[in-house]
Amino acid sequence: MMQPTTILTNARVFDGITLTDPQTVVINAGLITAVTPTGFGPEAHEEYRNVVDAAGCTVLPGLIDTHVHVSDVGQLEAAARWGVTTMLNMGTPNKAALRAFAELRNRAGLPDLRNSGYAASGPGAFLSRLPGFDTDSTVTGPDDAARFLAGRVADGADYIKIIAEDPDHSPSALSQESIAAIVNKAHEAGLLVIVHAPVAGAARVAIQAGADVVTHVPIDEVLDANTISTAAERRIVVSPTLIMMQGMAVDRGDGIQRNFVHARDTVAHLHHAGIRIVAGTDSNPGAPVPNAPKAVPYGESMHDELRLLVDAGLTPAQALAAATSDAADVFRLHDRGQIRPGLRADLLLIDGDPTKDISATRSIRGVWIGGTLVQPA
Repeated sequence: MMQPTTILTNARVFDGITLTDPQTVVINAGLITAVTPTGFGPEAHEEYRNVVDAAGCTVLPGLIDTHVHVSDVGQLEAAARWGVTTMLNMGTPNKAALRAFAELRNRAGLPDLRNSGYAASGPGAFLSRLPGFDTDSTVTGPDDAARFLAGRVADGADYIKIIAEDPDHSPSALSQESIAAIVNKAHEAGLLVIVHAPVAGAARVAIQAGADVVTHVPIDEVLDANTISTAAERRIVVSPTLIMMQGMAVDRGDGIQRNFVHARDTVAHLHHAGIRIVAGTDSNPGAPVPNAPKAVPYGESMHDELRLLVDAGLTPAQALAAATSDAADVFRLHDRGQIRPGLRADLLLIDGDPTKDISATRSIRGVWIGGTLVQPA
């Protein structure tokens, strides 16, 4: 059924880059069809009845969570209520999970989903020891990269995920040479590569191996200046997942001294070096196994992540861009992330001005995903 035209009027617009004066935003057939000064748009015509007077509010592009682990529709519904309109899944353990994930895609009123499929891991590494993980995700060495990549292409992966570990603490980790081989094969196939690196040793390996995006920031030490300089020179992007790193700052008895301050200060140094930051949460339901990642709630945690990014030195506008225009650009989602005619009508209407107070993103009045109105949290 054709969606009725919706008009948001008298709201300031954070277009993914800057905040405008009050505007009128028109939504029709799932797209943004007009953005005009208030008083000069279709809201002046009586035939338009679905008009939202949003005086005192701000319209944002829908939020893009660049790191989640999704397995059921309830998780998507929770994310949608909090204004997350696109979710990038970072790892699916087996074929059954891939089939289940495919059934969650393209549902009206739920976040648009992308997926890495299996994440590459070394033989005997942490991921391979978790229950339910397909052995096809194990990469035995550089010569095995082509086999792994071909499998992910056959599965329809939107990008490639690799697990890096500190070679000094994880002898079974993928070598830098193996990661570089996967990166090269992925680039030949036109796919981005995201590398998991929650400790400094893993981050160094990921950056030297040529990752496009490093997800997580070190919890064991502040990343050194030389590695940060290399990342800046190579234009590597970082998705810090600070809300996850905050929960990882516990003693696991493995000799790694974890401190959230290391993660926060690393983000500050990355930002100062001009490295692009995108927002991700690592939302997941938790797992009943020792040393598994902590549970992170879907949707609401994105607002925690924005606050933590601001605490680390980003301005509120930069944090918002990390969850909208920058995330869309990095992951080649060119139909979203900004508010302009012709883009998807993925929108978040909030009370207040989040460029002055990032916590305003929690005061949600409306969410639209592909033009479909979602009941907010």
